[in-house]
Amino acid sequence: MTGSNKATGGPDGLDTGTGTTKAQLTERGVDEAAAAPAQPGAAAPERTTGMISLRDVGKRFPDGTVAVHDLSLEVAEGELVCLIGPSGCGKTTTMKMINRLIEPTHGQIFIDGEEVTRADPVRLRRRIGYVIQQVGLFPHLTVRANVATVPRLLGWPRAKIRTRTDELLELVGLDPAAVGGRYPHELSGGQRQRVGVARALAADPPVLLMDEPFSAIDPIARDRLQAEFLRLQAEIRKTIVFVTHDLDEAVRLASRIAVFRQGGHLEQYDTPAAVLSQPATPFVADFTGAGRSLLRLAVTPIRREDLEPVGGPGADEPPGPADRAPGPEAPELTARLGSPLRDALALLLSTDSGRVTVRDGDGRPAGVLTPASLHAAMRRAAAEAFSALPAEPGGELADAG
Repeated sequence: MTGSNKATGGPDGLDTGTGTTKAQLTERGVDEAAAAPAQPGAAAPERTTGMISLRDVGKRFPDGTVAVHDLSLEVAEGELVCLIGPSGCGKTTTMKMINRLIEPTHGQIFIDGEEVTRADPVRLRRRIGYVIQQVGLFPHLTVRANVATVPRLLGWPRAKIRTRTDELLELVGLDPAAVGGRYPHELSGGQRQRVGVARALAADPPVLLMDEPFSAIDPIARDRLQAEFLRLQAEIRKTIVFVTHDLDEAVRLASRIAVFRQGGHLEQYDTPAAVLSQPATPFVADFTGAGRSLLRLAVTPIRREDLEPVGGPGADEPPGPADRAPGPEAPELTARLGSPLRDALALLLSTDSGRVTVRDGDGRPAGVLTPASLHAAMRRAAAEAFSALPAEPGGELADAG
């Protein structure tokens, strides 16, 4: 775990070629000045341990409000880190300091070894995709033109822009032929959000900043978008900082979760399983709540050692009524090795036999999961998360925050 708090471009009238000004672009979260040339003589990148590195970063506003308190945090290349906490905890301020929409009061921020607080913000934002809650699509532009905003500012050839926009629309699950010529008001909320993600990816930035991108979507569409986003991230492997209020969303999406409390204090920075199994502070325990044990089912995979033998006790018992589907033969209820224990629990609750067959990647039976073995798997995961916490020289476990 790497993260601590010490306590635990051009003029405003820039024309984009679409009648859009720099101020409008900034308001919608787009890199408004990405067309400016790179500055010569930039300093050589400094060695850091992550794609994104924050070192003792703080933000105090003119009225004296401390939004972020001495934050140190590392985000590895290809990692998706969720910033979570109550309103006013500094998570959005932290994200906006990374691309200098908000300037830090003190500390250093690095992206791929380059200190962003000394970099030209135009060149910096060219390397960062930005997705906001209300999407911020330009209502007077078609879907293709919205996605093409930054490549057009960069001066890409028209044919390259068309190829790239259609490629990205397909990547986010939209048919370019069907939606490319539409305007934002002709799309559903979920479709608009996909277009926003495609626009952020248009210039192939190594880093994405996402500020509650799915919070304004209805629950069914949000669940589908989260699943598609996981698929997308598995393909593109971007380094992502993702702000959310939703613990379920953070657990589902994140490689690691940073839990903040009021005043911009980082309470814990660890994997979802560790945050849920071993809250580092009373605040984290209270924030994750009594339901964190159920959430752990979503981040605990089924392992071979968790299973009972296929021919164990109860294997020859006849199926109960819940096992029988309409028709001559009931389908076998199976789960896959490596899938979340949550999936296995859902199957267990749908059968009277109390046993779910688990198959390996080749489809061969690896064993069976029962209520008793599922409980043992959860206890094993909790013990592993606890043993992974760093120990202080005196032998006591260190505060994970």
